[in-house]
Amino acid sequence: MTAKLIYYNGQDAPGKERTAELPRGGCTIGRAEECLVRGDDPRTSRRHARLFMEGTLWYLEDLGSTGGTFLNHQQVRRALLCDGDVIGCGPLQVRFALCADTPPGPAPGDRVGDYRLLRRLGVGGMGVVFEAEREELGRRVAIKLLHPEYSQKTEWVTRFFNEARAVNLIRHAGIVDISDFGRLPDQSLYIVMEYLEGETLRQRLSVRPRLPLAMALSLSFQVAIALSATHRQGVIHRDLKPDNVFLVADILLPDGERTKLLDFGVAKFAPQGSGPQGTPGPTGGLTRVGAMLGTPKYMSPEQASGAGKVTDKADIYSLGVMMYEMLTGQPPFTHATPMGLIAQHVMDAPRPILGLLPELPAAVAGLVHEMLLKDPAARPSAEETASRLKHLRRDLV
Repeated sequence: MTAKLIYYNGQDAPGKERTAELPRGGCTIGRAEECLVRGDDPRTSRRHARLFMEGTLWYLEDLGSTGGTFLNHQQVRRALLCDGDVIGCGPLQVRFALCADTPPGPAPGDRVGDYRLLRRLGVGGMGVVFEAEREELGRRVAIKLLHPEYSQKTEWVTRFFNEARAVNLIRHAGIVDISDFGRLPDQSLYIVMEYLEGETLRQRLSVRPRLPLAMALSLSFQVAIALSATHRQGVIHRDLKPDNVFLVADILLPDGERTKLLDFGVAKFAPQGSGPQGTPGPTGGLTRVGAMLGTPKYMSPEQASGAGKVTDKADIYSLGVMMYEMLTGQPPFTHATPMGLIAQHVMDAPRPILGLLPELPAAVAGLVHEMLLKDPAARPSAEETASRLKHLRRDLV
C-alpha cells in the first residue's frame, strides 16, 4: 500500500505544505541530512522517528528522540499508522496519507456472496466500494470491501462492523441502510449497503460553497432529526462532516430531497443500559490508544483535546461547523496545519457569523453559535436543535 507524507515546517510560509512520497523501504523524520522529512528546529531530534512497512501496513516508531514522538496528540513509541494520522516530531507536524491504489482482489463481473459486482464506485486507502446487483431480484446495492490486510486487524474489523451494528440499531430513514455482511475466501470483509444515487454534501459545496438559507436550514434539520434518532439509541457518530452526508431525491419530502448519514465506522456505543433517556445501548466502542477520532475541520473541542468522555454533544458541534460553512461558504476555523486547526477548536472563539453574513436572521446565527460552544453541556441536544430548526424553517422561509 503506497503512502505519502504531507508536512508543514514552521519556517515555511503559511499554507505552504510540502509532500513527500514514502519509499517502500520506509524513511526517517528529523534534522539529519538523510531524513526524508526534515525540520530545522532543535526540538526535533536529528533522527527523531521512522516509518516502515510490515507486510502491507505502515508503522511509526520513535528513535529515542529527546521530546518524544506524538501520534494524534498522544505520545507513542510504536504504533500502526492509519490514513489521516498526524505525526508530531517537535514542532514538525506530518500527516500520513494512504494513496488510493487500484487494489487487487474482486473486480467488476466477480461475485461477492449473492451479488455480482457491476462497477467500482470508489477506492480508499483501506477499502473499495462497488455497485452490485442481486440478479434474480434485480436489486442494486453498494458493497464495501475492506482490504485483506486490514481484515486481519482486530481494530479494523471492529471499526468495519461498527457501521453495520450502528445502522441496524438505529434503523432510521435518514441513515444509509446496511442489510448484510460477510467474508470472502481471501478473508476480505464486506458489508452490503443501500445503493444511493445523488451526491454528498461535500460535492454540492464544492460547486456551490454558500447555500441558500432555505436549503441550509432544510439539510441541517434533516441531519439533526437523524442525529436525534442516533443519540436516542446511545450511539455517537464522531465523524460528522459533509463527506458523510449524502443527498438523494425524494418527492415525498417538501424540499424534494433527503439526507442520509454515512460511515458509522468510528461510532461510539454507550454501555448497556446507559443510552439517552434510559434506552439500552450495546456494550463497546472503539478508541485506539493514541487515536484522535474525527476530522480536524469538524472536530469538537473535546475530541480535539483527547478528552476521555465524548458525548452526543460532539455531533452537535460538528453539525454547527457544517451549518456555519453552508451559510457563509467557509468554516469557522482555518489553519495551514491539522494541529493548528485542532488548537483553534479547543482555544479560539469562532468568527461571529453575522460579521460574514450580516443579513442572516439573528435567531439562526444564535443557534449556530450555541452549537459551537466549547462546553458540551451548554450546546443544545439533537432533539432541541431539530425543533428549533423546524420553527426557523417555518418562520423564515
